[in-house]
Amino acid sequence: MVEQEWFQEMIAAPDPRQHLRLQVVGSRQVKSRIAPIIEAIRAAAPADEEISALWEKMQAEFHDNQRHTIAALRRKGPLRSGLTEDQATDVLYTLNHPTLYDMLVGRLGGRRSATRAGSPRR
Repeated sequence: MVEQEWFQEMIAAPDPRQHLRLQVVGSRQVKSRIAPIIEAIRAAAPADEEISALWEKMQAEFHDNQRHTIAALRRKGPLRSGLTEDQATDVLYTLNHPTLYDMLVGRLGGRRSATRAGSPRR
């Protein structure tokens, strides 16, 4: 994901708010395509060793991407007082996870309500 144009644009954005706006838009576009596939891999992981290894690798890579994002944000300005980079990474990993997107959009009300709730205010 870090090679994708939208991700590079997000990392390069000088303003933290713009960075987060680009993250929401880019992440939403990616998740709308991959969330159902990710969910199928997650569900199959306990039943198959190779799929389980793939799932774990995907989770580690996704967490690393979130760490990269938080590090870039931190270079643009401080994190909330008392919030460490590790904690911020874990929060972003959780809130930005494709499984959460699938739950909100795919299962609990469709694209319209979930994407509005996740969109930044202008």
